[in-house]
Amino acid sequence: MNRSFIRIFLLMLLLTASQSSCKSDRKNSVFTDLAKDYVLLLVDNEYTKAENLFGSPMRGKMKKGGLELMWNETVSKFGRFKRMISSREERIDKYTIIYIKCDFEVTKLDIKIIYDNKMKVMDFAFIPGENKVGIGKWIDDLLSFSIS
Repeated sequence: MNRSFIRIFLLMLLLTASQSSCKSDRKNSVFTDLAKDYVLLLVDNEYTKAENLFGSPMRGKMKKGGLELMWNETVSKFGRFKRMISSREERIDKYTIIYIKCDFEVTKLDIKIIYDNKMKVMDFAFIPGENKVGIGKWIDDLLSFSIS
């Protein structure tokens, strides 16, 4: 009887742990979905809608029209946006960092979006990814457009 109790207890503990793991996965996917939708806003030239998702620190950093300028500069240097390839997620304190790997005509770039716990964009940047061609100095030029 004592062994049965221990087995049942361990089984319940295992089930509880797996359920809490699933909950955090679902919560993480919400941020990933938000980030993918955010990239689509940029692709569709919906800059005002994208800027409306900024948290207050980001609004202070980015001048009106700055997001459109960043996107247009990126497209002019790296070519037309083709598709989203993959995503990954990190958590640091109350922030969730999403990296969306995107394929442009010339190269691949990661779009890094940092969300706070209220699902507001706190930072946004383009990060060089795997390259199709040598990109030299213009990567450095692009990085100057990072908000960080």
